[in-house]
Amino acid sequence: MKKLLMLTVICLCSSLFLTAQDTIKCSGTVTEWVDGKQKVLSGATVVVGKQISLLVGVERNRGVDTVKGQVAAKSTTDSNGFASVSVPKGFYTVIIWKAGYVPQTYSGVEAKSYKYIGSISKDTSMQGLHTSLAFEKRRSIVDMPDRVPTSNKKP
Repeated sequence: MKKLLMLTVICLCSSLFLTAQDTIKCSGTVTEWVDGKQKVLSGATVVVGKQISLLVGVERNRGVDTVKGQVAAKSTTDSNGFASVSVPKGFYTVIIWKAGYVPQTYSGVEAKSYKYIGSISKDTSMQGLHTSLAFEKRRSIVDMPDRVPTSNKKP
């Protein structure tokens, strides 16, 4: 019994170690161009996911941009423009968004242990776009009721 318990503990520890290795911390700085110079941008939202896209407000609700698809992680840049997310190894789409700026989408980005840098620019169109960011809820293929009837009575 002791040997079985010890073997179980070793297997659990090994699987936890392997799982931790499969997650990569991706970090980097988001910048903007001001007067021909690159400056850090605080308060930008970084969204990482597989098969995600950004529906711009003019296409749906004016001013509200919506992320569609399965989001793996999201973060907001700090005062130094720095953001960090942890995701499983793989290839992702990265969306950088901030109110009043033109969002940027990078496709086919591989999650590795190095810093990603992205840049966005102010929206100078004055059309009131990119005022807020929303996330579309994913629905399951089959909608399940909140309660399942358990009565055995015949109708």
